[in-house]
Order: sequence, then structure tokens, then C-alpha cells
Amino acid sequence: MLAPALRKKYPKLDIQVITSELPDELRKQKIDEMGKAKQRLLIATDCLSEGINLQQQFTAVLHYDLPWNPNRLEQREGRVDRFGQPAPEVKTCLLYGADNPIDGIVLDVLLRKVREIKRSTGINVPFPEDSQSIIDTITQALLLNPDRKITQRREGKQQLAFDFSEFDEALTAKATISRKIEEAAEREKVTRTIFAQNAIKASEIEADLREVDEAIGDPFAVEQFVTSTLNNLFGIQVIAQQKKGCYRLITANLPDQLRGILPVGDIVQLSFLSPTPQGYHYLGRNNRFVEQLCQLLMANTVNRSGKRAARSAVIRTRQVAIKTTILLFRCRNVIEDRRGSQQIVAEEMILWGWKGTPQEKEFLDQAEAKALLASVRASSDMSLPARTGFLENELKLLKSFEPEFDRVAEQQSKKLVEAHERFSSLMDGKRFQVVHPVLPMDLLGVYILLPEGETAGGAA
Repeated sequence: MLAPALRKKYPKLDIQVITSELPDELRKQKIDEMGKAKQRLLIATDCLSEGINLQQQFTAVLHYDLPWNPNRLEQREGRVDRFGQPAPEVKTCLLYGADNPIDGIVLDVLLRKVREIKRSTGINVPFPEDSQSIIDTITQALLLNPDRKITQRREGKQQLAFDFSEFDEALTAKATISRKIEEAAEREKVTRTIFAQNAIKASEIEADLREVDEAIGDPFAVEQFVTSTLNNLFGIQVIAQQKKGCYRLITANLPDQLRGILPVGDIVQLSFLSPTPQGYHYLGRNNRFVEQLCQLLMANTVNRSGKRAARSAVIRTRQVAIKTTILLFRCRNVIEDRRGSQQIVAEEMILWGWKGTPQEKEFLDQAEAKALLASVRASSDMSLPARTGFLENELKLLKSFEPEFDRVAEQQSKKLVEAHERFSSLMDGKRFQVVHPVLPMDLLGVYILLPEGETAGGAA
């Protein structure tokens, strides 16, 4: 009866019913297929309370029954209202009988009580184990007295208020379950206090997390890498959209090994942010497309093909007032716990450099070197002999400056160990120490920035 009535108003509505009789794979397949319809309605039993996520296909939940355990409502809503949901708002509705005393028990004794505790304390109260027997007592009292008074009150709003005063047994049972719920909330408070990580210094952990993103690539770094590489090295159109982090990719010139990873179509909408807007394909740093693009770029670099990343460059620019050299190192550290039973190899890329000559010791740290390298633009052309002359002169300096490079590696090792110890002390209490940095660091790139007028023999 429901389907014909709905389809009369919404002719293109896709309605599916899922119960526990369907195997898991078939359930998932039916839900994925529903994503193709613009209007869709899924009617399901509690078989979907756990396991299958629905945030990509649905934006609202209607509870058409009231479970005794309020946590069941949380589980259902959590299938839709979860990380990765593209809709800015998720609606949840609770269907109950205004003249149904059984629904009233659940609403008044359980759901409202539990949700009030969560709203005031932020704690999800575990459902008392013996609550079912108490609810049975209340239910029996009500069913044996069908003419129980039901009142409407609370600030002029139409809302059920169930009066238990006429039934001593029901009143006692209600007070018992309310007390048990409050006791469970209090125990949860105490547990959180006992296991609270009071030693955590949020500012330190936040700084460590920022450095992790710096090392492995935050969403903005992935966005910059993918869009600039596709456009500058492969000549592929990547058009920015009004939505932040969103692009339209023209797939015509994509290499075959990249084309097959993306959705089929001449134009693919990409997003580097999560939750991802509806209709966009998400690209994160662990996405197969990003990994394949990295491999393709590195392969071309090693093979010296026409589409490769520059591992050395000499450019004139108005953004420096003195010759500036930036080096890209690969830094590896061997770390072990103090008992020597576990080793970790940490690898990261480091930008470092100097202004003028290395002997002047006007060094650039990672942040300064990165900001400069990301923003610098060439202001005029240079001949190949001129570029070669500057590069050869700079490379001759590197051999004599290796002790300074080792110092940079040692500093990075110490910094890494301190971060490991901060984290491990909060988790399992292990302490890590550096066995040694792998020296010398691998030099992967040399970039020389010249002010206007600089010649191979010095300033003009």
C-alpha cells in the first residue's frame, strides 16, 4: 500500500526493502544500485543497524518503531549520519503512537531520559542489563489498567506526559530504571576520569600532527600535486570550481594507466576534501589514482623522458635579493626501543638551504625553504651554459659541506625521537631511542635562485 501511494506523487522514486533474509553481498549490491536514482527510499529492518554504511546514498532516517534499547536508535542513525556524509544536514524522525501507552513508556522512561543525559554530559549511557524485566513490569501495569490517564503539558506544546501516580508498581519500576540509568551515567563519568589522559599537552600533539601532515601530505598538498602535475607536465585540463577543493578534469589526454582508475566519462568531477560533495569523486593521498600518478612521474624522471620532475634548476627571479640555494634531501632514521627488541625505519623529505655561500651560514630551515620554493617564479631566461656554470659551481661546494648536512640529519633524528616518545608515553609506555641516522642523507634535488643581474662570476 505504501509503494503505490508514494509512486503516485513521486513517479521516479526507487523503493527497496531489505531484511535479514538477504545475504550481505546482495544487500550491499541493492544499496549501491539505489545510488543511481535521484529519489530513493530504503525500508529496512534492524539488519542494517550495523555493518553497511549508508551515508553516500541517504540523508534522512525515519524510525517506525521504538526499540526498548535507546542505543539501537544511535546505531541506526549512525549508518547515515557519519563521516563522509556529503549533505550539510541529516534529518531523523521518530514515529510513535500518541495514544499508545507502550510507546509512551519507551519515550518517557528510556529515550528522553537517556538523551537528556547525553545532551547535558555528552555521555552515551550504556543500557542497564536488567532493564527489560523492569520495562515488563511497567508494561504489565499499564496493560492491566487500559484507562490510565494521559495528560498534555509542557510550555503549551503538544507533548505526551505519562502519569504513573495511579499505579504504585509502575511508579516504583519507573523510578528503578531511571536510577539505574543515572548510575550508569555516573559510572561512565568516573571511568572517563580514571582513564583521562591528563598528561596530554594538546599543543604538542597538535604540532606533531601538523608535522606528520607535512611529511606525508595533507589534503592541500595532494590537491596541489595532482592539479599542477596533470596540468603542467601532462597538459591535462584541470578546471577549478567554485566549491573549495573541487575540480573538473578533462580526461581526453589522460595516460591509459590513469584513465582506467577514474569513473568513466569525458569529464570527471574531482574533490580533495572529505566529506566529498555529492557528484564528486574523492582523491586522497592513499587513493590509487594519486599513487599511480606518483609512480608514473618517478618512472618518467628516472627514464629521462620529456615529462619528468626537475631535480635541479637554476632560475632568475625577483623574489630573492641574493643567490639562494635550496637542497632536497631524503632523510632516514633507524629507531629502536630501549630494550632493543623493536626497530622502526622512518623516512622523510627535508628542504634546507642557504643564502649567499654556505660559509656565511645564513641558513634556511624547512619552513622558509618550502615557502620560497613554492612561491618563486622565473623572471627572465638563462642560457644553458649559464645555468650549467652556476650548477657546477654549487655542486663543488657540497662535498666540503657534508658535516653541516650531517648536523641537519642529527637534529631531525632528535626531533623525531622526541615526537615518538611523546606519543608512546601516552599509549603503551615504551621509550624509543635513535640507533643512528642513515648518513649521508640522499641528495635528491638542487635548486638555485638568482636575483636579476647575477652572473656566473658574481653580482653584475
